[in-house]
Amino acid sequence: MDVYDSKDLKRNSDLIKSKLKTVGNSIITNVNLSILVYHKFVDKEMTILDNVCKVVGIIAIMDDDNNYAIMTVPGVMSVEPNEIEDIEIDGEHYYKLVIIKGEALISDTTIVKDTGYVYKVFDLLVLKGKVPFFLNYEDMLSLFKNFPEYTGTKIGKDTLPFEIFTAMIARDKNDPTKDFRLTVKTHNDAIKEPPKWVGLMNIYYSFGSTLSKIAGSYFKTGVLVAAVNKNKKQTKLEKILKG
Repeated sequence: MDVYDSKDLKRNSDLIKSKLKTVGNSIITNVNLSILVYHKFVDKEMTILDNVCKVVGIIAIMDDDNNYAIMTVPGVMSVEPNEIEDIEIDGEHYYKLVIIKGEALISDTTIVKDTGYVYKVFDLLVLKGKVPFFLNYEDMLSLFKNFPEYTGTKIGKDTLPFEIFTAMIARDKNDPTKDFRLTVKTHNDAIKEPPKWVGLMNIYYSFGSTLSKIAGSYFKTGVLVAAVNKNKKQTKLEKILKG
């Protein structure tokens, strides 16, 4: 199994796009390319790997020089790879769908709108915090904005809720208790230095106050977390309850 470090991969969308052309409902490549599929999308059956793969369009497209571009399409497209390989990036399992020069990168771009993908994507990325390496802070927002167009739902037309969710799960790499938006210094840093993603279901990091940790469904875990990760400042609600 080939092993990669995401720091050695170069995001170069313009370069990858220059190697592609649209012919009817297909996208043809004039160089060897690979589609990187996060294993969690396969585990959750959002992507089906077969002779003709049904791939949810949240992918990275990489050339042989480790340049890559991404797609943020929450809908399924058809891909007919010449080969499927298992690889590892930053310790996570990915599938590498190899497409040789002159073949269709995407054999059929037709997408059937399915609202079911809204919850599947939200559950995996936001609730569980399982985000592939190639999605940065702004990519997450672009993905959520694409919900109405590709799934047929009205969710996503108002982007404010998803902006809030993204801000909540994006944490500082060195200290996950701190919000990424409060520690990142420049817009360029926000793009180049991806945050540590922490799912909303993560009781250790997602709940700031002692009350919020123990008042939910996971009382025993919450008590343990509250004891280990003590909150130094009381919230207004905690002050009211204490009388």
